[in-house]
Amino acid sequence: MNDEKGKFRMKKSLPPFFRVMQIAACLLIFGAIFFLYRGFYHPDPYVLCRYAPFSTGLLWSLRIGIPLLVLYVIGLLWGYRTDRMSRANTVTLLGSLFLCGIVGLTVIHYKYKKTMIPIEELHPYLQLRPPYVPDTLGTGVHILCLGGSTTEFTDSQGRGWPDRVQEMLNNRLKRNDIYVYNLGRQWYTTQHSLIYYETSIRAIRPDAVLVMHTINDLLHNADFSYLSRGSFQRDYGHFDGPLHRLIRPKGCISLLWAMIRSMWYHTPRDTVYMSEFPGLASFRQNLNSLVDLAETDHVPVILMTQPNLYKAVLSEAELHTLYMLRFEAVGPEKQWHASTVRNGFQQYRHAIQSLAHERKTPWIDLESEIPKTLAYFKDDVHYTDKAFDMVAEVVTDGLIRYLDF
Repeated sequence: MNDEKGKFRMKKSLPPFFRVMQIAACLLIFGAIFFLYRGFYHPDPYVLCRYAPFSTGLLWSLRIGIPLLVLYVIGLLWGYRTDRMSRANTVTLLGSLFLCGIVGLTVIHYKYKKTMIPIEELHPYLQLRPPYVPDTLGTGVHILCLGGSTTEFTDSQGRGWPDRVQEMLNNRLKRNDIYVYNLGRQWYTTQHSLIYYETSIRAIRPDAVLVMHTINDLLHNADFSYLSRGSFQRDYGHFDGPLHRLIRPKGCISLLWAMIRSMWYHTPRDTVYMSEFPGLASFRQNLNSLVDLAETDHVPVILMTQPNLYKAVLSEAELHTLYMLRFEAVGPEKQWHASTVRNGFQQYRHAIQSLAHERKTPWIDLESEIPKTLAYFKDDVHYTDKAFDMVAEVVTDGLIRYLDF
């Protein structure tokens, strides 16, 4: 019986030429797999930043999963080839692998849907719905704070710097009728605040308005970014902002495939250095218009410069935290250098300063007061818990200096 089995095996053996071809084919297949696998060690850093932590998990799933999948398939073929596994078992195991893929795609689709902006958060003109403003203000002093996320966001305890300013003002002035409203909204620019003031704030006539903008207006100058469509427009009409999460012509599977392709042998982008920013004219015009409206209403406006982490020399840790630079000033072929953003902040700060002097409008140079270290910033412009108290102290001192309480 052993002889018969041996004869049977000899009949199945291939001639030397075909064995060589078989070995060559196997080497080519493994070479192709290695080439494919090696590509995932040259990913697009933008994808890892933009879609973190999902993109990082996906990348490591590919790095670990591809070798495991190859070994799994080899094991199945070897078992089938040596009669250690029946055809039914082989098909069953391959089917289980397919089902695992279906479950994984279902989970990814669920996560994808979670990233969509809830419809109730949208506004037909301001993109994102602005904070609520009461129809009337009661007695006392009412100060409204306009700006972007650096005004809106709070610390780990849920308290923002406007909350602290209200508490400090009442304590220092021995009062309990001073109210400071946090009307900042992420993504908002000077254009958003101008529209917001005209449509919602003028009617209630606050006692003062604080305005702090720079980063969102500045990043609109990067008109090659994934968030832009076409060249710069002075009305910011080229910039999708938060709507980029709604304007998605691709479905979940297409987006997933695009992410995988971007993680494979990414070609580095050209680094762009800019010294002139066309958005400065729009920035000044929007602030001027806002001051015009407020002066008509006899409402004092206090302008503020925006603190930021950008400085002449940045450490590796500080460069790694510059999330907005790596997210909004990046396109398929270009990206801003950190020095460009620093240069832009200097020019925008000068614009605020010169406008305040021209219009005789008070201003608080908040940027010069907050140290540019990771102790105070967790990314380009957003504060750590430690920074909130310092911001509130500087703003409170400025309000007491400029306003007649």
